[in-house]
Amino acid sequence: MTHDRESLGRIGLVILALVAHTALTGCGATALDRGRTAVATTARAVAAADAVAADVIERRFAAVETPEDLERERERAERVVRAFTSAHAVIVAADTTLDVAETAGAEGASWQDALVCVMPALLHLADVLAAYGVPDAVTEPLRFAVGLLSGFVDGECRS
Repeated sequence: MTHDRESLGRIGLVILALVAHTALTGCGATALDRGRTAVATTARAVAAADAVAADVIERRFAAVETPEDLERERERAERVVRAFTSAHAVIVAADTTLDVAETAGAEGASWQDALVCVMPALLHLADVLAAYGVPDAVTEPLRFAVGLLSGFVDGECRS
């Protein structure tokens, strides 16, 4: 599947709209509901970025001409994969924390604690994707999501 600039722009705008809607409307009656919506929206943004990045990786490997280029490309692609793995892991951890908070009947800041580690993982992912040459239409919505999430959470990731 090949993505042209127009389709990449649309993907970016859809991700941006989803994240902005979540942040501005609260999408839920409780703080825990808003936390769940924020985690789910962030997961969708990362999944959309993952699909585009996979296409970019595939095209870059197809263009490799020498064994040295292949090794260099493999190392660069591995950085992208590690960044996605990290982002996915913190999203799953945040979701699990929300499950525990819900089971315990917790409200308030518990969901904020779950989201605080998502932000640095998203920023790292955006930086790695940009360095790899993934279009801004994919990386900028991830950065924008961090900005919106920062309005919900305080503190630093402790993991």
